[in-house]
Amino acid sequence: MMQYLEIAKICDGLAHPIRAKVYEVLLEKGEIKASELFEIIQKEFGISSRQTLFTHLGVMEKAGIIETYKKKREVYVKLKMIVDVITKPCEMMA
Repeated sequence: MMQYLEIAKICDGLAHPIRAKVYEVLLEKGEIKASELFEIIQKEFGISSRQTLFTHLGVMEKAGIIETYKKKREVYVKLKMIVDVITKPCEMMA
């Protein structure tokens, strides 16, 4: 059974709109060049620094959701874990 600390780490790994978008892109593609991913994120969120993306990737990698690796001079981002995410809001309990 997954420990609560691991669950919290995974939630943190997805708890930002940029990280959620990265996850969505990787669900579709499985793996992508970091430069291509930056273009997608830049277009949707208007970020201007690659470091911003790599900071988010670091959080996701620490959570075990993705992995990054270098191939020649290019950095690749690969999905490592599929998370079962509930996408509809829960009803408030009285």
